[in-house]
Amino acid sequence: MLKLNQIKQKTDPGRINRATDVLGKLETVVKLQGPAPGKYIMEFLYKMQSGTVPGIYYNVIFRTLSNNLISNDNWKALGTGMVPLTVNCSCDDFKYRWEAVLWKKDASRRMLSNGEMPNVTNPDHKTAMCKHCVSALNLLKQYINRTNFDNIGVTTNRHISPKNLEYADRLRLELANRKVKNRK
Repeated sequence: MLKLNQIKQKTDPGRINRATDVLGKLETVVKLQGPAPGKYIMEFLYKMQSGTVPGIYYNVIFRTLSNNLISNDNWKALGTGMVPLTVNCSCDDFKYRWEAVLWKKDASRRMLSNGEMPNVTNPDHKTAMCKHCVSALNLLKQYINRTNFDNIGVTTNRHISPKNLEYADRLRLELANRKVKNRK
């Protein structure tokens, strides 16, 4: 299981430099009750500019793993990038180059790709992330460092199964991508 800082360290310097041109904002924070009281699955949805094409936006989603629930005790550790999270981006670079590779290492959820390894676009199956994820990770760290965990409202007190979360992921990205296409 990879941590986001490990993935970022493996991302090529050019992509990390291009991430400085990508602006974005936090759209949604979801706090879902985990199986134990006071422990939560956290999800953060960022809307990121393309960085190259004006008016194009991509969605980056970070989510804590169901076996690594967040509480007030480990909230700030999330901002270090050393707590395992999954990451997904709706851009083609992530979809065709990184998603399947990271999915095989439990660092992404298979949402947009077909799950086949990217033998053409990433023949060495290198783990890295797109510039939108790099930029959003920096924003996530800032958000966690300035936000009190107890001030984040609980989205639902019902425990949600991983299968239902996966279905919700696919639906959310599909709807978000439709909104982006309709704005063109």
